[in-house]
Amino acid sequence: MKTIKRTKSAAAAGLILAMLFTGCGKINSDAVLMEIDGGKETITLGYANFAARYTQSLYDSVYLSYYGTDYWSQEESGETAETSVKDNILDSLKEEYVLNQHAEEYDIALTEDEEAAVKKAAEEFIGDNSEETLEVLSADVETVTKFLTQTTIASKVREAVQAEAEVNITQEEAAQRTFTYAYFNSMTYTDDNGNTAYYTDEEHEALKEKAEALTNAADLETEGKEAGATVTTHSYGGDDEDTMPEAVIKAADALKEGEISPVIEVEGDGYYVLRLDSEFDEEATADKMESMESEARAEYLQDKIDGWLEETTFKVNEKQWEKVKFDSLFRQKETEED
Repeated sequence: MKTIKRTKSAAAAGLILAMLFTGCGKINSDAVLMEIDGGKETITLGYANFAARYTQSLYDSVYLSYYGTDYWSQEESGETAETSVKDNILDSLKEEYVLNQHAEEYDIALTEDEEAAVKKAAEEFIGDNSEETLEVLSADVETVTKFLTQTTIASKVREAVQAEAEVNITQEEAAQRTFTYAYFNSMTYTDDNGNTAYYTDEEHEALKEKAEALTNAADLETEGKEAGATVTTHSYGGDDEDTMPEAVIKAADALKEGEISPVIEVEGDGYYVLRLDSEFDEEATADKMESMESEARAEYLQDKIDGWLEETTFKVNEKQWEKVKFDSLFRQKETEED
């Protein structure tokens, strides 16, 4: 067992590694993994391995306790978790490269203080870990420094690109209506033995009668809960692809503020009774405007990155990439900090 220690400065610089691993592996760190623009620049296998194993450690710290030690070999849609994450890492390396290539256009570079913090973090990381641990990670001062530098710059460029997007979301576009609804599931329930059971026709009628009684409720929340319904508030509008059934949204549209709907029966689902709380919910609309703006800026950023990627050619040495394996696992192990 070897420990990867976490230092205060490393965490502050964005490198959060505090893991315990078993097993070992070795690769040729100097081998070329990726040729860029016909070999004008390259990404080494060592750098990619460090990025991959660091990413793996983040997954391990969360999922090992849930899925066990073999979860990297588990398959979904015909590919293992390891293959899926490694594919994402290749995409991330390509994005990181083009973002760094365009950093100068946005006057982005590390400040002297940031460079000093990165250098200190890299040196502490190397000094705090054993040679065997560093070998598994392909970690040396140069690699860790480059990793911290390039990921930090890439993050700054992302922020700058999103900031330049011309986004103007209006209240009209984001306008939200809010209703409270009482819901009776009419499909299944859990019986006294913990088994799933289906409602009979008679039970369906009883549920519907409970829903009908709520159409005259003076206090939908209180009376709905007393009747055994699930009572929830929902806002909709703007650019939503709404998660509520279409019949429910149609019924909400027909209501004026304060009105309660008839029973809405959704086949294969249940019974709904709605009360329109607000025809224009200012708080929900403000939240929606913010989320729509964030989505628009994120879309602008991705379009920009996609354009840069199209202008750049990447050739990956798949045989070298196959040598990067998640064959040793990481466990969270915090160390004491001053």
